[in-house]
Amino acid sequence: MSNTNAWIFQSWLAFVIALAGSSIGIACLPLDVWAKAFVALAFFFTVAQAFTLAKTVRDQHEAKARPEPRGERLYG
Repeated sequence: MSNTNAWIFQSWLAFVIALAGSSIGIACLPLDVWAKAFVALAFFFTVAQAFTLAKTVRDQHEAKARPEPRGERLYG
């Protein structure tokens, strides 16, 4: 099943809005620069790991959905 262009646009728009809102929120925190940098780094690390986790879950799902060809796993 393929996603529609509207769904893809909505997904990217929501991501950009969330990222921008969080970034602006971090910038407006009443903290010194080092504390803001720490919070921003933690936030961007969390976003990156969310992409990694989503890809891993997708790959696991696709691997279970398609049978492995015979003779493909000879070692380990």
